[in-house]
Amino acid sequence: MRTVVLLMTDVVGSTRLWAAEHEAMSAAMARHHEIVHRLVAEYGGWRPTDQGEGDSVFAAFSLATAAVSCAAAVQRTLAEQQWPTSTPLTVRIGMHVGEVEERAGNLLGDAVNRCARLRALGSGGQTLLTSALRGLVRDHLAEGLDVVDLGEHRMKDLSRPERVWQLSGEGLAGPFAPLASLGRVRHNLPVQTSTFIGRERELADIVASVRAHRLVTLTGFGGMGKTRLALQAAAELTDGAVGDVWLVELAAVDDPELVRARIAEALGIRWDARDPGEALVEALRETPTLLVLDNLEQVLGCAGFVADLLARSPAVRVLATSREPLHVRGERQMPIPPLGLPSGEVPTESLAMVEAVRLFADRAVAVRPDFVVDDVTGPAVAAVCARLEGHPLALELAAARVAMLSPARLLERLEQSLGVLTGAEHDRPERQRTVRATVAWSYDLLLPEEQVLLNRLSVFQGTAGLDAVEAVCATAAEEPSFEVFPVLASLVDKSLVSRSEEDGEARFSLLGSVRDFATEQLTPTARQALADAHLEFYLARSVAGAVTSDGAQEQPWYDELLRDAHNFRAALAHAESSGLAEKHLLLAANLYDWWYLGGHRVEGRDQLARALAAAGEPAADASLVAFATCALTLLTVNADADVSLAQRAVDVAERCSDPAVMGFAYQVQASRISERTAVRAALERAVDLARAARSTCVPIRWGFTGPDAVEFGAGFTLARFLDRWDDPSRARQLVRELQLRAADAGRAGDVAYCDLGLGEFAADVGDVPVATAHLDRAIEGLHRRHDEVWGAIAVVDLASVRIRAGLVPVEVLEPLIFRYRDVSPFAVASAQVLLGDVRAAAGDGAAAAAAYRDAIALSVRGTQPEPRWRLLRLDRLTGRDTRDDLEALYARRKPSLWPRPDLLGCLVEAAMTAEQLGLPDRAALLTATVRGMRGDLLLPELIRTDLVELEQRYGDESPRTERPEELFAG
Repeated sequence: MRTVVLLMTDVVGSTRLWAAEHEAMSAAMARHHEIVHRLVAEYGGWRPTDQGEGDSVFAAFSLATAAVSCAAAVQRTLAEQQWPTSTPLTVRIGMHVGEVEERAGNLLGDAVNRCARLRALGSGGQTLLTSALRGLVRDHLAEGLDVVDLGEHRMKDLSRPERVWQLSGEGLAGPFAPLASLGRVRHNLPVQTSTFIGRERELADIVASVRAHRLVTLTGFGGMGKTRLALQAAAELTDGAVGDVWLVELAAVDDPELVRARIAEALGIRWDARDPGEALVEALRETPTLLVLDNLEQVLGCAGFVADLLARSPAVRVLATSREPLHVRGERQMPIPPLGLPSGEVPTESLAMVEAVRLFADRAVAVRPDFVVDDVTGPAVAAVCARLEGHPLALELAAARVAMLSPARLLERLEQSLGVLTGAEHDRPERQRTVRATVAWSYDLLLPEEQVLLNRLSVFQGTAGLDAVEAVCATAAEEPSFEVFPVLASLVDKSLVSRSEEDGEARFSLLGSVRDFATEQLTPTARQALADAHLEFYLARSVAGAVTSDGAQEQPWYDELLRDAHNFRAALAHAESSGLAEKHLLLAANLYDWWYLGGHRVEGRDQLARALAAAGEPAADASLVAFATCALTLLTVNADADVSLAQRAVDVAERCSDPAVMGFAYQVQASRISERTAVRAALERAVDLARAARSTCVPIRWGFTGPDAVEFGAGFTLARFLDRWDDPSRARQLVRELQLRAADAGRAGDVAYCDLGLGEFAADVGDVPVATAHLDRAIEGLHRRHDEVWGAIAVVDLASVRIRAGLVPVEVLEPLIFRYRDVSPFAVASAQVLLGDVRAAAGDGAAAAAAYRDAIALSVRGTQPEPRWRLLRLDRLTGRDTRDDLEALYARRKPSLWPRPDLLGCLVEAAMTAEQLGLPDRAALLTATVRGMRGDLLLPELIRTDLVELEQRYGDESPRTERPEELFAG
């Protein structure tokens, strides 16, 4: 190994020029090569035998300053040429310094790959350097040269981010387009801890196929590398041509009906009580998107949905991995073969270039840094690769053993044990038998306690934290007993357990093949005991999250729900299948925050409905049944079922005689009835009951903490209702009283939450100074509380106040939307609505519609700003009759707790529609009603514009109704 400076060039747009101007391009490239080769030699560089692909030049230097000066000379000289082609030739250059291995005149290693990836980020005429190289030359650059910091970027090898620097100076081109890094499009591709080895031909074929076909399925047996290939191909496709790129991991899903929900979750699309498939179609119909659906084999029943999504969303493409194709029209099937193997007697120099050998060697170096494929180890490594038939998973597992065994001894062990296991199960496909045998062989080499722990770890789905592993795996009765941590560390070292890190916490998981094998080693009794222990752990965790009174822990609790989603689901499934009805009900109820805030309302509703049916009210804890009924009601958005469910929640709560639960039930009822007098009465009753209870037994606190959290939540809900409908001054007084009590109790987080409400109240009437003061304090207090969800809402509210007042441009919303999309969909939905309003007012209907659709996809609460009537307004401006749609919208959402601007906007839109349809009496009634309800409310500009137009036609004498909730009836 030696350290060198690498320089790689690439002619931009050469493929097009070769196709259109072959003769001119031939002459141009001859001159290009002469210039670059001459300058490389002049500056002391040399060119490896393998010059890479296409029209690139690959060179290496011993001196960093010479290499950088050479790059500058290449760019300047090429820029001075008169080219025979219709457009001048330009090259992008990537430069890096690192260790390489020299083999038969070639340079190999991760540094070479990283340099190529860096080069791919640039534009014609641009030279890019890594931080490692910049550190060597920053004080020694030739006169007239400098480097410019372009920030941190993820390259398309899915490895660690790289800080990128651009060479600048006299005679060098610029400025350039943004770098073509993974940040150019929205995506959720994970950082990979291992390098991508080989598969260059397959990768190129997959990328080309995805560009040409809308459904590409990679097929092959488990462990063949389908997922890694799909991820790498997706990274290659982040150039914007296929739009946003979203990975959807389906390994832990076994119900095809849940696939559409998992896709929506991965994309951050919320769907309320709608079919998540419909929400996906609505959100993606006009949004170029590549969906990477990983591990579809156990949910092939979703093929019909995938086909429907592609048919109705023409901008969507799908790259799937599965052991079987989906068998739908238009599918491009791509079987993934094993890695390339040595053929016959191969010289050691060439052996290192074989795919299977490269993978084995790379993974072996990870556990034994001094490992090399040389004349001694080469023959045994080649034989091991052949014995394992080039199967990537088998090679990785075997390579991990190089820490203990030489390649020759490794081959010996494989021949002794793996050969017997391979032929043991004739009903399995050949490749699958090989992987299974490799796992079995690795398993047989473990100590007894390592085998036991590996078996026990199979109970976890996805990843699990150390506390969960220790608690669950130490409670099983199976012998031997041992300390979990050191045994777990040993399994990680042996590559049978994967370790990752999320938010600073170590997480552990098993490969799917390893988990399947380990599960099979458990007796039915042991499997049941483990599942019971797993359920008890996550049930206890859900209770702790539900009843904590420490406000600082609320956001971490929600983060934990996200990290352990698969395990909570597994615990729910075990409780249900084992007939543990009360535990199922308790767990489903305590996960309410996740169902509601995370956009899993349909799944949560179904879980609670089944749990309630199985528990039975007489047999289960009465308070739990009452709370679960309330939660079920809130998770159900259905005009026909809402009122009856809400009344049932009240009836059950009153029978359990728990004032806190009763208070919560009346809040629930208030959100599901229409008549305003009844709504106010229910909310006031809720406040009275909650004040008497002073209990946190209800895990929904609307952001408040402490023993009176339920009372604060009820009082705040009442205040919002009063502000929107009956008595704004009383609303402000009520929140100020709550804020004083919170301040006296030292609950800074609750004080901040009250400031948020007061700021919103002031914003409603356009009082910018008061709104700004309250929202500034709210942001500071919520930041100290580490509450990102409500903190994001406060930040967006403040930005909205300042935008509507003309103090800042609307463009300030865009970075907030990007920052908070995964943190607080409430905040982002509000920002998208405002963005749409501004675009609509400016006459840009397409941009406004896009913003409104994004808001609809993100909205998860009935009190969210309602963008649907705004979309109908855009439709009405095109001449479409939207009356039926408005009536359906009004019926779907109970108006009693709507934000008043949304209700008035909907009524104004109904008036404009009535006038368009030639119904002047109805238009006049609606206009007068809006005028009477408006008061001092500051309406969005698009509502004001339409209202002015209506008021010019209909005078103040028009009759109006005091019951606007009846205006859409019939």
